[in-house]
Amino acid sequence: MPKGVGINRAKLYNRRLGDLQRAYTLEGVRYLPGHYHEFVGNYKGKWGCDLDQPYRLVFEPHESPVPTHENGQSIWMEIMGIEIIEVTNYHGK
Repeated sequence: MPKGVGINRAKLYNRRLGDLQRAYTLEGVRYLPGHYHEFVGNYKGKWGCDLDQPYRLVFEPHESPVPTHENGQSIWMEIMGIEIIEVTNYHGK
């Protein structure tokens, strides 16, 4: 992977994957480095975390629908599985 994306992005990618694998639920990564967050707009329904700016690791929860509170906020503690979708610069810069 380092040849294709560079050593820094490859290291961050592997670190984020390790964090996600060790977490029992998505709550386990919520406050770790990488700014784990839900997307809005064109990427609504997907989640992501930072790699090297502006690149993100994009993933989707397995739960469908995603568990939410009455106010519409996702319940991170109830998201137990994800699927990695892509590594992208979705801002197009």
